[in-house]
Amino acid sequence: VADIVARVEPALVRTCELFPRFDGYAPRLRPALERVEACEHDYDTSERLDSLHTVWMELHEDYLQTLGRSREQEGSF
Repeated sequence: VADIVARVEPALVRTCELFPRFDGYAPRLRPALERVEACEHDYDTSERLDSLHTVWMELHEDYLQTLGRSREQEGSF
């Protein structure tokens, strides 16, 4: 997961340059990863916290809306 976050961060920085509303994702994604790496496994998938899963899914939805696509169109329901 850490490798995926590291690969996504540069793309997210570039996205923020075009769409400032994306600025809030990186400051949430990295701390969630750090908590998972510290064995706080609720930060992996919990819907009650700002977990990796929660932030990732919100980011995914935002990208889909920006592209004018739906989850059904891309096959991720």
